[in-house]
Formats: sequence, C-alpha cells, structure tokens
Amino acid sequence: MEEIHGCITADSRGQVVIFPTAARYVPLMKNLLDDGFTLCSDLCGVDYLQMPGRSLPDGIAGGRFEVVVNLLAPVAPQASPGTS
Repeated sequence: MEEIHGCITADSRGQVVIFPTAARYVPLMKNLLDDGFTLCSDLCGVDYLQMPGRSLPDGIAGGRFEVVVNLLAPVAPQASPGTS
C-alpha cells in the first residue's frame, strides 16, 4: 500500500491501517482531522504479549503494546487521505 501523511499503511479486512511512529502520531491525527476524519469511534490499547509473531508490514517492528484508533469521516473527504 501507499503511505499516508508519511506513514506506512496496510489493508486489514478492507480497512486502511496506518502505522505511525510515536513522533508522527500527533501530526498524523492533525492531518487526518484536516482530511475530514472528525469522528473517533474507538480508542484503545492492545497488549500483544500472546502474539509476538503477528503479521506486520515491511518496515514495522511490532511492540508489545499498541494504540488502536478508529476514525470515521462522516462526510466523504474531497481528496484521498494524504494527498492534500
């Protein structure tokens, strides 16, 4: 997949998954808000202790803990995310 706002992406069951570094997290959220993703439907932490070998995109080193955020754009964005 392509990058969105400088972050590696992957597809998971038809959903775009973005893997920002800790340093890119806040700028990414600001960019996605500007892209029209104004609804945060979920925000949670995941402990991958029992899944050390899970599948991740090239260039992503999985940690034990991750933050998972589900964002929605109630109105379809005018442009694809990351292209503005």
